[in-house]
Amino acid sequence: MRLAHEFDQCLLELFDWADVDCADDRPGRAAALPQCVGSEARREQAECDRNQARSVVKCQRREEAEQKRQPEPEPGNAWPHAIPDELASSAVEPLDELLQQALLIASETGLVRDASIATSERQRAEFWKLRESVPAAQRQFGPSIKHDVSVPISQLPAFVREASARVTQLAPQDLLVCYGHVGDGSLHFNISHADDAANAAFLAREPELKRAIHELTMQYDGSISAEHGIGRLKVDELARYKSAQEMTLMRAIKQQLDPRGIMNPGKLFPR
Repeated sequence: MRLAHEFDQCLLELFDWADVDCADDRPGRAAALPQCVGSEARREQAECDRNQARSVVKCQRREEAEQKRQPEPEPGNAWPHAIPDELASSAVEPLDELLQQALLIASETGLVRDASIATSERQRAEFWKLRESVPAAQRQFGPSIKHDVSVPISQLPAFVREASARVTQLAPQDLLVCYGHVGDGSLHFNISHADDAANAAFLAREPELKRAIHELTMQYDGSISAEHGIGRLKVDELARYKSAQEMTLMRAIKQQLDPRGIMNPGKLFPR
């Protein structure tokens, strides 16, 4: 709870908003995307039609009327996920209307708790800044052990639940920051640490924590390198999770394309 609030503060310091209301005392709060939005954006959207669906970028407390008609979250899961989304089409389509209808259905079935649609380019930029500022907020918060993994989209909810429980068990004093690309099953599944006096001890556990998350990722038929490649840091992990036949084939392809070994030497395969 305290760590999640401190991470929110790191994120908010990256914004120019003068007044932000971020409820940090909700039970079971998880660190997906920080659950707050600027008061200026709230004032502008409050003037919109009350029937207009509101975006999941802002996850604040529901009104009592909404609480009565929507199912309560499971114990320990206080609706922790936020999804910024943007629609575009080359065809002439009423995207605003289609989005509102989709959000209304999702709200009535309990899939979406709260939503807000940007009504200006400025609001759109502010919504995306919440998502794009998470890495900078992590750096300001303290050192992190990061994972760039992916699993089949259908397995994403189950993986997040199980991996989150594993982090809670292995590093209960640290903060999980889980965010990424829902559309392709890619996650930045990071563990952040805020105790400066224990930074060295935390980073010394990196092999142990990475192995725990990577092993689970493979159980879900996923990948240990979703977006940023193998590089030098995951050379040993690649050899661990690929078969001898796969490694032989990859080396053969590399040899055909780069017989002199001058393209990214030391990456993907040891030198």
